[in-house]
Amino acid sequence: MGPKRIICLTEESTEWLYLLGESERIVGISGYTVRPKQARLEKPRVSSFLDGKEDKILALRPDLVIGFSDMQAALADANDTPLQLYSSVGYRLYQIVFNAMVVWICLMLCWPHNL
Repeated sequence: MGPKRIICLTEESTEWLYLLGESERIVGISGYTVRPKQARLEKPRVSSFLDGKEDKILALRPDLVIGFSDMQAALADANDTPLQLYSSVGYRLYQIVFNAMVVWICLMLCWPHNL
């Protein structure tokens, strides 16, 4: 159920997925990810803050790309292969918690089964 191949363009989404016990779904991470430490050891780095290495991202065949800003959202439009991108902005605690809940809901409840 839910996406099986996720690319996290932010450290926060990587950290939340590890905390939720869903690290096996992550196939790529941001170059800025330092937490959790095992993510840097286990996962390929596919992006900086503002841009991603589109060829690496597409080669990983993600079901979902989790971003942070509208600037990263351009990745979804920059190629012929449609990417499912969830992009959020959250600096305050309640926004961060809300974004974590949205990611969890996408994973567990409402993501289409046949992507």
